[in-house]
Order: sequence, then structure tokens, then C-alpha cells
Amino acid sequence: MKVLILLFFYLFTTMLFSEEHNTVFFNIKSKIEIPDDFRDGVEEALTKRGKTFIDKETQEEALKQQSEQQKTECYKDSCVIQVGQMFAANSIVLLKVQKKNNKLYKFKISLINVETGNRISTISIYYKDKLNNYERLNKFGKNLVFKIFPLSCEDGYTIIDNQCVNKKEIMCKAINIPRHAKAIKDMVEVSYNGKRWEEPSECEWECKKNYD
Repeated sequence: MKVLILLFFYLFTTMLFSEEHNTVFFNIKSKIEIPDDFRDGVEEALTKRGKTFIDKETQEEALKQQSEQQKTECYKDSCVIQVGQMFAANSIVLLKVQKKNNKLYKFKISLINVETGNRISTISIYYKDKLNNYERLNKFGKNLVFKIFPLSCEDGYTIIDNQCVNKKEIMCKAINIPRHAKAIKDMVEVSYNGKRWEEPSECEWECKKNYD
């Protein structure tokens, strides 16, 4: 009973703030046990994309309650969509994992419109490693989210490492540096003008020790 009360409270608060926070219901449909490192990567990437998400425990409890009401396992897409609607989620991300062999898994991820139930986009990507490579699996989860929620930058910005930037540091131009001299600072800041990056400035230099 206590779990149900907490669930209803979570549903109520989620409905109040879902529009403002762009809530995503992320569900993994797989008979294969996927390490939590993958989901951690997914959740971190969703946060970077400005999304909020329903935590795993709350989702599982809601799916369990829905299964008990329907007297069948909540495995079909239609059932998961109903649960997503209960949370007033803005979008649902469904992931299906298929094992090909011990070092090859097919991850099929779909973005679904909660109101219509229609698929907005579907992407299939192969994970070519064992599932106990936790660091790589975590990064793989992030990349899946970045593909299903592509980044859109304002004018004057470009994308580097899944972030919108208009400045970066690169190596200065090592031009006309005398013998027995060295660059004071190797890296200089350059700006992006909306079409291309500006050229780096020449390196400032100083004489090496024991040279004037």
C-alpha cells in the first residue's frame, strides 16, 4: 500500500512538471540482462539534452501495476505507451536488444509520440563487444540518446563532442620562432564565425634557459 501511495504521488508531481521539463519515459524491452552502466549512460545523456526521466524503480512498479490490472505482462508497445501516458511523459523511448553472439548485440531504439502512439524515429545500432565492458557500454548508451535526440545549435555555434560551442583551444602557429626559443603557450583560443573557425595566432615565444 505504501508503494502505491508513493507511486501515485510521483505520478501527480510528474504530471504537474512534465511539460516544463520535457519528461522522457525510457523503457528497455529485453530478455537479456543489460548492466546498469548502460542505463546510467542513457540517463546522463538525457540530462545533457535537457530532458528529465522517470527513474527505473518507479517505472518497474508502474509496469507491474499495469500488468496486474491487465492480467498479462506489460510487454507490448501499447501497454508501455499507456504507462508513459500515466506519467504524462512528453515522449517514450523504447529499446529492444537482440543478442547475435557473445560479442554482437543489436540495439533498436524508437522514439514514440505519447499522444498518438506513432513512431517519430527508429535507429538500429550494433554493439560489438561483451556486455561486461562497462565503460564502453556506458558510452554506447550516451551515443544512442545523442542519435535519437540530435543536437540543434543556435546560429554562430557548431557541435563538438555533443555540445554547442563557438570557441575552442588549438595549437598556435609555430612561425618564425628563433633557434633556442620556445613557445610561451602552445594553445590559443579561436572563435567560430558561423561558417568556419578562425585561424590560430602565431605563437608567442621566449628564449630557452641560458639563452638571451
